[in-house]
Amino acid sequence: APAGGNGLAWSNAFQTLDQAFAVTLAGCNNEFWVAQGTYYPPSSGYQMYDHLAIYRGFTGTETNILQRNWKTHPTILDGRGVDPQLIYNQQYYVFTLQGYVPENADPSARLDGFTLQHATGSAVVNWQLQFPTFANCVFQANTGSAISNIYSGPTVLNCSFFQNGTSANQGGGAIYHYGDSTTPLIVQNSIFQGNVAGTDGGAIWV
Repeated sequence: APAGGNGLAWSNAFQTLDQAFAVTLAGCNNEFWVAQGTYYPPSSGYQMYDHLAIYRGFTGTETNILQRNWKTHPTILDGRGVDPQLIYNQQYYVFTLQGYVPENADPSARLDGFTLQHATGSAVVNWQLQFPTFANCVFQANTGSAISNIYSGPTVLNCSFFQNGTSANQGGGAIYHYGDSTTPLIVQNSIFQGNVAGTDGGAIWV
């Protein structure tokens, strides 16, 4: 894409994901369509936001989301074996008529169809009351847990977890979940294979 794009069409696409995450979002129904390729998040990771769905699997010509294919056109978030996380969700602030108010990611914050790999820590960290949705994603070869939840309750749909964690991890090679009844973990139709933990829960520690 040429420099100076506004992200409103493929012909004016942003050149980096960092540019997309820097825009001011509308109040609802925001979508990022991400073209196939490998992307390198900042070491602090990307933050997911309410009312923002991030979809992968595009070639750069689609006009309808049903035309995408995340299996044949992979889009990868890669930690390169040096970045501790790829997604880091925590409380953020939104400016309103009443001033800045705190927000947490709810299920409308959606990451769909991505491969997340090679983080030196957890590929995804959900810190304190984060409830995002992960759908059709592949988590592979992350040194820490693929997803770490601290008093947070994400929804995981149709995802695959391959070879995450090491024997040095306390528990939860694929998913580490620390919380209570107010932060339930929901996992549906997902595959766990070859994930490792040092003590408990090679797949999931709850």
